[in-house]
Amino acid sequence: MLAALDRRKEALEAFDKSVVMVPKHEAAWTNRGAILVDFGKYDEAIESCGKAIKLSPKWADPRYSRAKAYAMSGDSTNALSDLKKAIELQSRLKSKASIDPDFKSLHDNAEFKSLTHGGNIPPKR
Repeated sequence: MLAALDRRKEALEAFDKSVVMVPKHEAAWTNRGAILVDFGKYDEAIESCGKAIKLSPKWADPRYSRAKAYAMSGDSTNALSDLKKAIELQSRLKSKASIDPDFKSLHDNAEFKSLTHGGNIPPKR
């Protein structure tokens, strides 16, 4: 809620407290990771999302957030691996990823195009 109100610093503080109080709270780890991506703290975001994935391996959201962190840090291999798994778990993420600005570094990547457009690669603009 705080993140949606553009109060990300407060939201991060709240999630930091949440994961200390309830270390197995996968949503808190995931949301913490997503906010860390916004702050450009990619290594911390990757670690936070990784904890959520260990707690809930069949939940797509932490993989999607970790894919964003990898993409933003320049690690296209791990970004594509996590994005592929996230889309396998939740197909709606295919269209979300195709327009997500955090994946801009991957827009010209053939594997990204295949994952997000299912082989129907749109023309370059």
